[in-house]
Amino acid sequence: MTALLDYPDDEDRTQSANRESEAALYEQFVRDYHIDYFAGSYRYQIGQQKWFAGFSYQHQQLVVGKARPLMILDRIGSGDAFASGIITGLIEGWSLQKTTDFAIATAILAQATVNDAPEFTKEMVLADMASDGQLELIR
Repeated sequence: MTALLDYPDDEDRTQSANRESEAALYEQFVRDYHIDYFAGSYRYQIGQQKWFAGFSYQHQQLVVGKARPLMILDRIGSGDAFASGIITGLIEGWSLQKTTDFAIATAILAQATVNDAPEFTKEMVLADMASDGQLELIR
């Protein structure tokens, strides 16, 4: 986002300062583009384990969802799954935290299935969240 929009990026940040810096960056973004809500996701790797995480930003509140281990069978549609999780939370009137965690779980499940049409219900995603990803839904 900093490179694309030419916003300044402070790469020398501590973790707590990083959150404050991220929140300031997102606040500038939503103000500059007159939007009420901003969310995003990212993948990273530690050793051999891949991880998936996400965030939501609304009304000067930044929520970072719990990063979850990622088993990728097919990444096609995972961004759409994350977005649909965010939209579901907004429609349902959930908290930013639940919305973000639901979106992460939806994207995790989408990447753990083959092809572009994962078949799981909202209830299945909520059950996966409650089990911290330990249910054998479609894996």
